[in-house]
Amino acid sequence: TSYLNRIIVLNLPDKLAIRRGLGQQVNKRTKDRYHVEFNPAPSSVKQSDLSRSNSNKLDMLQYMLANYTDNQPALEEWFKRFDNAQFIEGTNTISNLVTKVEEILSLSISPPLPARSVCLETPDNVTDAKQSAGDGEKPVVRPGDIGWEYCSRPVPEEVCNFLARLWDSTEEHYIATCKEAFSALRQTQHISCKYIYQMRVEFREYLRRPDQKQVIVTQFQKKYNELSADLRADNEVKAEFHLQVDELKKDRLWEISDTRKHSAELERAHIMENHW
Repeated sequence: TSYLNRIIVLNLPDKLAIRRGLGQQVNKRTKDRYHVEFNPAPSSVKQSDLSRSNSNKLDMLQYMLANYTDNQPALEEWFKRFDNAQFIEGTNTISNLVTKVEEILSLSISPPLPARSVCLETPDNVTDAKQSAGDGEKPVVRPGDIGWEYCSRPVPEEVCNFLARLWDSTEEHYIATCKEAFSALRQTQHISCKYIYQMRVEFREYLRRPDQKQVIVTQFQKKYNELSADLRADNEVKAEFHLQVDELKKDRLWEISDTRKHSAELERAHIMENHW
């Protein structure tokens, strides 16, 4: 049995998601959130007080959408386990989405069960049940087990009031704890996604750092161009330059490439072993 009453999934095209993400604004004083296109800030708010959201970079949004697309089949398969997923179109206006979500949540809340009193076991009943079980009959059925029979014995009013208060307190604590847990999970996911994206960008820039290979090739080319046309036609000079090309390729260029590869592998291992 799932403790999630309803899973709501908003279907939204990638282009619209990027439009909504890029237009987010935050008031630096009041922390109120606005959107350039869908929820503009009122005229009383100064433009100098508005700042773009930290998560509305185009390449960051594209990375998050690609990550969601890759994991979408696994998510939908996971949703099927609960048999309570509701897919709605996210292209509607915010007011329509809020109304639709409220309708789904109102149908998901089960009505309270009528209060029932139970026949509690007395010492005589327990003794008789144990004796019956010892004679080869079915074992005793405990309250809440399948086959437990309820009866109409009255429950004192003070017990009902105490249980009702206890249930309300337990429910409020459960809901508050779930909200905190889901909020923490979402925050952790957001921070993790930003960290992974930043690591990918930094590692890509690390791989693209300049080296001396082009400088070495340019110097060799300049040295070759300084030879006269008569020397270039000489077979011994050709053989010498072919030898120098092989030495340049194997001893210098390949050495630089191997060194860069080794350092890149060390950097990759450092990122993978970082217990962030």
